[in-house]
Amino acid sequence: VDGILQPIVLGSGTNYNATYLATIEAYALKYALDGDTTYGNKAIAAIKNYFRTIAFTDNAQDITRSMGHTIFVASEVYDWCYPLLTTSDKNYIIVAGEALAKRMEVGYPPSGQGAVTGHNGEAQLLRDILSLGIATYNERPDIYNYAAGRLMSQFIEPRNYWFASHTHN
Repeated sequence: VDGILQPIVLGSGTNYNATYLATIEAYALKYALDGDTTYGNKAIAAIKNYFRTIAFTDNAQDITRSMGHTIFVASEVYDWCYPLLTTSDKNYIIVAGEALAKRMEVGYPPSGQGAVTGHNGEAQLLRDILSLGIATYNERPDIYNYAAGRLMSQFIEPRNYWFASHTHN
């Protein structure tokens, strides 16, 4: 991760790498816990590089989860390393996160799919886009407001009804 990630697309149609994201996440956490700016700056540079070099082709299988995981880790970097981010860094992460979210099944703004069952009720809205909205709220409250607004207006009532049966939707 310390070097430049190469946009080599594997047979699966993507160069997504959960190990790289775990390393970036660890850098950001090290900064958040210890205030070690070396690791915070590494996390920022690495997530920006990851966004620059990530490739998801149309023939890739189940890419929405990988895209969402990328957005989630970027949100952690944004939140945990916030004092180190420049305005340019903030804008880059926001724009890159939104661009990736547009390619997910739920879309962006996240209006696709149903609210009771399906992939939308998994990490796409409930973790990935919502985490981007929480992390970027100071600069872009619209991201949070859209995700949380959809969650509050479409997810809670049907799930409360369903969960009374003690089954999973």
